[in-house]
Amino acid sequence: MARYHAVSFGGMLINLSALLAFTEVAGIHYVASEFLAILIAFTFNYLASINYVWLDAG
Repeated sequence: MARYHAVSFGGMLINLSALLAFTEVAGIHYVASEFLAILIAFTFNYLASINYVWLDAG
């Protein structure tokens, strides 16, 4: 359970960091920025989950 929560928290930090970077630094509209941030965070969450969280479960 700790692994799952760590990966989820990491995904949240990645999402917020990417949103800030795309919106404030790159000047992209916030809706497009959030879409890109979601894609990045989803990819991280998925890969970390199958390679770290659930690796020993199957």
